Amino acid sequence: MLSDIAIWHEQSFVYVCARTEAAQQELERFAVAEANLIERLDQEADVLDTWFSSALWPISTMGWPHLYIWNLEINNEFFDRMDPGDKHRKPEGVRRHRQEILRMQLERTVEDELFKGKDHPDEPTHFSFEALDGGKVRVIVTEERVQAVFQKIAREFNRRLSGKEVMHKFELAATYVSQIAMESKPGLPQAPEATLLDTFYPTSVLSTAREILTLWVARMVIFGLYCKGDVPFRDVYIHAIIQDGDGRPMKKTLGNGVDPVDIVQSHGADALRFTLASMATETQDIRLPVQLVCPHCHERVVNNINGPVVVGCPKCKKQFTRPVQTAVGTAEAPMSHSTSDKFDIGRNFANKIWNASRFILSMPKDAGAGTSGVPLAQGELADRWIMSRLNATVAAVHKAINDYRFADYAEAVRTFFWTDLCDWYLEIAKARIKAQEVTVQNVLRHCLATSLQLLHPMMPFITEELWAHVAGNGTLLATQAFPLVHESLHDPAAETQMRLVQAVTSAIREIQNRYPAAKGKPVVLQPRDSATQALIEKSRGIIEPLTNAPIGENSPGAQKPENAAASVLAEVQIFIGGVIDKAAETVKLTKRRDELRKGIAADEGKLANEAFVSKAPAKIIDGLRDQLAKRKEELAAVERNLAELA
Repeated sequence: MLSDIAIWHEQSFVYVCARTEAAQQELERFAVAEANLIERLDQEADVLDTWFSSALWPISTMGWPHLYIWNLEINNEFFDRMDPGDKHRKPEGVRRHRQEILRMQLERTVEDELFKGKDHPDEPTHFSFEALDGGKVRVIVTEERVQAVFQKIAREFNRRLSGKEVMHKFELAATYVSQIAMESKPGLPQAPEATLLDTFYPTSVLSTAREILTLWVARMVIFGLYCKGDVPFRDVYIHAIIQDGDGRPMKKTLGNGVDPVDIVQSHGADALRFTLASMATETQDIRLPVQLVCPHCHERVVNNINGPVVVGCPKCKKQFTRPVQTAVGTAEAPMSHSTSDKFDIGRNFANKIWNASRFILSMPKDAGAGTSGVPLAQGELADRWIMSRLNATVAAVHKAINDYRFADYAEAVRTFFWTDLCDWYLEIAKARIKAQEVTVQNVLRHCLATSLQLLHPMMPFITEELWAHVAGNGTLLATQAFPLVHESLHDPAAETQMRLVQAVTSAIREIQNRYPAAKGKPVVLQPRDSATQALIEKSRGIIEPLTNAPIGENSPGAQKPENAAASVLAEVQIFIGGVIDKAAETVKLTKRRDELRKGIAADEGKLANEAFVSKAPAKIIDGLRDQLAKRKEELAAVERNLAELA
């Protein structure tokens, strides 16, 4: 019967919840039989049992028996005779020492009576011990069988006081206690219906898998509506199921799963959390390609779940055991563990955060950590742009979290930190950083601090460590307010202008990568209008350092140089002259065009063959389609370059 009754504490009260109807009836009979101990037993009939649904966690009011409180007074005369040396100790130490002896004796007495000399099971004794002033203690009993033991102790004590025969069954009553009495505390605790239950019901969101929607989630909604007149949660987040690279469920028997503990050891907990968050989808399952890690040389090996349990490493030629459920590693073939290349994404991002933070924090500390007092509205284009991008990222993160789109959350923060802050702003601001300009240092520190706050729910460990150096005042990042959107930092004009500067810079870099002879040569720009011309002229300090090339001409009337490589944007045309050997380039591109056409024809032929498509694995078909799309994209670029050379 005890297994059907849940008992828990809350402050100084004891709450009881019946799991079954029989247990509820037993509680009622107990209340009648022990009417002198229980002042009142109330039941809320319309609240669902917590054992049956977590929708009403943490409170259920199926039954509320009164608690049992015993007041005991320590027998100081006995202790004085037992240990006269106590007189030379501090009074506070003596009191604590005697109370601890009483508590230990009390526990032993109760356990001996409950288990009759048998081995004590690993379970609580169901009473709490509270030390009071003046050598008194209060014992709160939370279980019926323990209460019966205390009643026997009290009867033994009363026999001693009345001069009747003392049976000495309970040493506690004969020696350690000079007074024992049960306190009947009037009244009942306030029912949680008006406090905690209203606080926690309804909750905001339930995270679950789709296979139990009808078995569990729908039933919780129905019972919540029936018992409380309201649904138990407002949103249901259906999370994805992680599968292996071939779409199979991860199972220990197949050895195709990944142990999170292994990933924490090899990549870090933050890398694990970020990777899984970045892969989270609406309802589609996640495919996580799994490899084995050789315990000898740490080489990653393809995991063939249909192969033997003991396999050889292609690099070091030593054997190891695949981590299947029934396998046991040996000295010759130790157990390997599984991993996935996907977790490298999170590890690389964590490394980027660490290295960028070290660079920013290496600046003089007296530069400040915020942007207060910095006239960003009239400042540099790059400063206004990065602050506007940071503000947009905060807004995107708020929306992603509210919509339960955790992949969008991860991507928004990663794009800002890695691309906007590190790849662009840090490179743009290098000269100003070297000159120790206070404004750029303030902007960088503010961007770093806000990025750490945005990342903390997803990557708590590395961000907390870095925050200790950012804040420098001993505060925890976990206690900081989450960043808010500030409309004053929103600058769409700066973002539009910076997009054009980035496009021009990227186009010049692409020409330089395609034609090595173009590196360092002057660039000719033909802007569409005077406004674009003025923006480019104003942004020379950004474009020229990032491309390591001077802007030779910037005019709407600029002419294309001889043998020039070109890139055409909507707002401007870009030329670098004297880099193309038309004849040699035409031969090379023509050869590549023919190769691509031949490959495209072969791929299209395979995909058009119904027999091949029906028999080939889905992974092969998907790979062919991806390859065909890439070849077509490259062919279009080659033909475009040939047309420019004609």
